[in-house]
Amino acid sequence: MTVSIIVPLFYGKKYLDVILNQVEQCVQNAKGIKVELVLYNDSPAEKISICETVYSYKIRVFNSAVNHGIHGARVHGLEKAEGEYILFLDQDDKIVPAYLEKQLNCIGHADAVVCRAIHNNRFHYTNTHVFENVISKEFMLKKWCPIVSPGQVLIKRNSIPSFWKNNILENNGADDYFLWLLMAGEGKSFALNQEVLFEHVITGMNTSGDTNKMMDSEEEMIQLLLENHIFHGEEETWLSELLGSLRRIHIKELDQYKRTFAFLQYWNKCKAHNIPFLNFFQENHIRRVAIYGAGDLGRNVELLLYNTDIEVVCFIDQNADYILSERPVYRKDKINIKVDAILMSVKDENVTEEMKALSECPVYQIDEIWN
Repeated sequence: MTVSIIVPLFYGKKYLDVILNQVEQCVQNAKGIKVELVLYNDSPAEKISICETVYSYKIRVFNSAVNHGIHGARVHGLEKAEGEYILFLDQDDKIVPAYLEKQLNCIGHADAVVCRAIHNNRFHYTNTHVFENVISKEFMLKKWCPIVSPGQVLIKRNSIPSFWKNNILENNGADDYFLWLLMAGEGKSFALNQEVLFEHVITGMNTSGDTNKMMDSEEEMIQLLLENHIFHGEEETWLSELLGSLRRIHIKELDQYKRTFAFLQYWNKCKAHNIPFLNFFQENHIRRVAIYGAGDLGRNVELLLYNTDIEVVCFIDQNADYILSERPVYRKDKINIKVDAILMSVKDENVTEEMKALSECPVYQIDEIWN
């Protein structure tokens, strides 16, 4: 049994030690399995070489003379790979030492196996997006890509569609979504591994963080699938409407980033000009608060209040059971701590009104306080 771990590198020297060491740990845990690491360097200006004798697995390094983009780099890496099983791992992502052993034990007769994952300091699957429901062809065609990164998936090499290998997306971003949709269209099966074996690391350099590129890539992917009639009937209708669904999701994300940016601007203005931003709390006799929403904006509010007279007691979040946090996180119906106010970092009138009905203390939108 052989596994090829394919890692496209783009100015990736700084990630090499972590990549090499985590693969070494996987090899030590996966007894009787031959592992090769295929490093495909897609940054022509940065040459990479490695002393292979230090490690107990085979390492193959390929320095490309031209930049192929992430999809092209993965396909070129696949062409060089020799394994029966393939793992496409991004240069900045993390797998646990037992990753290969547990994924191989779970794959069985399926074409691929998907493990649970951590993304942005929270478990990727929740009560609202149930693991068993979202890893499906219907969800992928009607909603969005439920697999946060290809590092979640160990694939049987002969199950990778030729269409994916022969049609390289010109726009970076959606090639992994393209792969899952093609596999689903060909009737390939996905086994589900209930263990959390993978963490998708957000560095700010991820292609998924460039909204324009992602939308261009998604549009190109959908157009290719439609033109080549990969899906038929009702499924083709879902696919033709998918771009609208994806764009609504991107707009929602951008709105969230916009609010966070506006808040950070206010924060910096306060620091630069000695503005007493705590006046609101003092005037309303607020000393202990809960923050609704443990996302980026909520975390930034927590940071602003750090080392002030205002104590952030807890977060409130509908996905409390799936959030990794040193501070307590409660569902709105499970709060058992008294506070003087709840600060809403989520701008949703229905949720705000619901919290007002449930709470004995005042509920404020963040925008009310900082504007």
